[in-house]
Amino acid sequence: MPRRDQPAVVRDVLVLAAAWCVGILLVNPAGNFPLNDDWSYGLAVQRLVAGGDFRPTGWTSMPLISQAAWGALFCLPGGFSFHALRASTLTLGFVGMLAAYLLMRELRQPRRMAMVVALTLGFNPIYFALSHTFMTDIPFTASALLALWLFTRHLRTNDMASWLLATALALLATLCRQLGLAIPLAFAFALLVRRGLMPRDLWRGVAPVAICAVAFAGFQHWLKGTGRWTALMDIHTQALMMATRDPGALFRQARIQLGICLLDLGWFLAPALLYLLARSAPRVLTRGGWGRGAWIATGGGALAAAVGLGVAGLRLPLGGNVLIDSGIGPLTLRDTYVLGLDSVPGLSVIYWQAVTALGLLGAALLLMAIGWAAWRAWPRLRARGWRCTARQAATVLFLAAAAVYLAPLLVEGFCDRYMLPLLVPLLGVAAFGWPPARGVGSRVCRWAGVLLLGGQMVASVGGAHDYLAWNRARWAALEHLTEKVRVSPEEIDGGFEFNGLHGYDPAYERSPERSWWWVKRATYVIAFAPVPGYATLKVYPYRNWLPWREGRVLILRQLNEP
Repeated sequence: MPRRDQPAVVRDVLVLAAAWCVGILLVNPAGNFPLNDDWSYGLAVQRLVAGGDFRPTGWTSMPLISQAAWGALFCLPGGFSFHALRASTLTLGFVGMLAAYLLMRELRQPRRMAMVVALTLGFNPIYFALSHTFMTDIPFTASALLALWLFTRHLRTNDMASWLLATALALLATLCRQLGLAIPLAFAFALLVRRGLMPRDLWRGVAPVAICAVAFAGFQHWLKGTGRWTALMDIHTQALMMATRDPGALFRQARIQLGICLLDLGWFLAPALLYLLARSAPRVLTRGGWGRGAWIATGGGALAAAVGLGVAGLRLPLGGNVLIDSGIGPLTLRDTYVLGLDSVPGLSVIYWQAVTALGLLGAALLLMAIGWAAWRAWPRLRARGWRCTARQAATVLFLAAAAVYLAPLLVEGFCDRYMLPLLVPLLGVAAFGWPPARGVGSRVCRWAGVLLLGGQMVASVGGAHDYLAWNRARWAALEHLTEKVRVSPEEIDGGFEFNGLHGYDPAYERSPERSWWWVKRATYVIAFAPVPGYATLKVYPYRNWLPWREGRVLILRQLNEP
């Protein structure tokens, strides 16, 4: 980074930090309680802090060790708490934004573009909401982006310090989630097309793959040898093996998953893609030198529309888990999650139809960008004897990482939150593929991107606020039962997180009369609305922002209790 740019970069980082802190203050992340699956990861940290022993629960399907160590660092000053774990993830949430900014600057993108990309990631509705949890998605995404940034820097400068740090960060990503192996594999391929089979460079591509693979295999062996291995750690391998037994079903599954993936990515990336890509439309359409590329762009847009329409008319939100009809979830209480009651009003159908249309537009722009990147790179590669420039090698790195990461997910299926690590690499491809332009059309598209980003920021903050608000009400109700009324957790159906935290049992036998999340006796139930067979004892209101309304969480007691 040139020294003359450093003051401006510092100002940009301060602006990003200010936006991040304001968003956190508006959400109010206070609350010593788990969210989603992080009760399981929190218990692993609690055991690590208390006894120095890493022992994950049976509700764990990834390595987790690097994230558990990070969370333990934040718990050391004041002891274990979900407050500390949430602070650890919020810190990494900002680190991920910073990595996105630095990566775009490494690609020689303007500061404003780098800021738009960083904010598009940081205030993505899933990324921002999960930054207020101890889920693995944010630690994995942050470490993966830092590794990609430093590997990209190494491709340009051949700097050994960048290579060493990138390898270490790829290792941390792999020891958080298995799919972190996609990063060193993609780097090895990018280095190969950058420098060829030169012995002095070959080891630099092989070593990160070997280090991450051996460390991951050794960690698995240690888990199995010491009785720490859980049944869910085999679930992804088993799912992949089952899927490959029927090639026809595998193809149909992958086609549907690809359509969902493109719609999700198109929605998430639309603000930055409009700012980055659509501003080039005047140049593309008026300069004959890009005429052939226009066909690629048109074909990419048609393909995106065809894939989107090919998912049987489905509309967003798709993929499940975080994004739900009412905004940010999941709503893990018996009435909504198990009984399927319409206890919480959803957002307008018109809103989700507009979001789906935006997802189709974004998917078209994304495929256009990939087409343009390939079109621009092909003649230059031939002219250079099939050797890449640093920018071209970075594009290869991003595409290869995305392909290796996405391939097993298309086969096995995925949650919406699994798309987060793809956002910035795909924007890096788009940055290479499209040239800048000027003019009225460019300014219109740029402002359209900025306005979309502003709307996304509002929706993300509001959705995260509502998710934390109803959970605070839920845990206040549970605190009343367990600490004031002195009810045993074994008599409460407090939702997935509560019963997982207090009663997880891998040998639990499910019953249609009880929720599946390890409920022993449902004398008391926490719900959003009345449930048949139960009387309302106490109501805990909370303020919902999107839409503006007063929600409530109820304590229910069984009517026919013996």
